[in-house]
Amino acid sequence: MVAARLASLLRQGRLVDAARFAARASRHPGRGSLALWAGEFVVPPMLQAPLRALVGQELVPRWLNAGWFAAHGVHGQPSKYASSASSEVLREQVHRLLTRTNLPMLLRYEDRNSMAHSIESR
Repeated sequence: MVAARLASLLRQGRLVDAARFAARASRHPGRGSLALWAGEFVVPPMLQAPLRALVGQELVPRWLNAGWFAAHGVHGQPSKYASSASSEVLREQVHRLLTRTNLPMLLRYEDRNSMAHSIESR
């Protein structure tokens, strides 16, 4: 979510606010690659793979056999986030999490757990 907020500020042209936000966010643990994550929202998908290779952050981790995946027709997607040109990256990210990924996944887990114990949950 932090990277989505930074990308929103960048796409809106609010560079000073983006710089301030990035400076504050980078003080928190685990935010070392904030620019890389925000870049997934801002950089066009066809440029992401070469830029990731340049900074040493490949789409497929080195411990995975990338050749095997390529031979079986599985290709890494550079951008799993918002790909539209909208400046509301954070809003799109929250919508995607609520409608396509996190909430449906959690509801499925809850449903399977309640069925396993013959409990009706509402």
